[in-house]
Amino acid sequence: MQLCRSILLVFHKWTAIWILSVLALTTHSNSQLLNSSCDQHYDKMKSCCNECQPGFYLSSPCTESKPVDCKPCGEGEYLEHSNSQAECFKQIECDEIKGFEVLQKGDTVKATQCVCTAGSHCSQDCEYCLKDNPCHPGYGVTEKGEVMLLE
Repeated sequence: MQLCRSILLVFHKWTAIWILSVLALTTHSNSQLLNSSCDQHYDKMKSCCNECQPGFYLSSPCTESKPVDCKPCGEGEYLEHSNSQAECFKQIECDEIKGFEVLQKGDTVKATQCVCTAGSHCSQDCEYCLKDNPCHPGYGVTEKGEVMLLE
């Protein structure tokens, strides 16, 4: 009787160890697949892969055995949102010859913003800035234009 209990206890211990091992392996191997809706992930061949953080681009996509590989944007480049982009966007230059100046310099997570210099406004498509027309004596501005940002 004592021998039978010992064998039964050993059997239960090994069964518990086996179950815990299977659970640990299953949880670990599915770390990329936990979010079945693929929100804030991208779908690659029916697998949810993590997106790269802002300021990083997708260097190598995920596989069943490895997560995504993200690399930082270089000098003069940016990505503002979580993404699966293969490359970063180039920062724009605020062209002084066309009448633009920097409102806010960009970095790896924010685009540079340009505006027309004081006393000028955007052309219809904002390709360049036009000088504001001066008001004749006795006249003034009836409607202020909108400030357009170039990003």
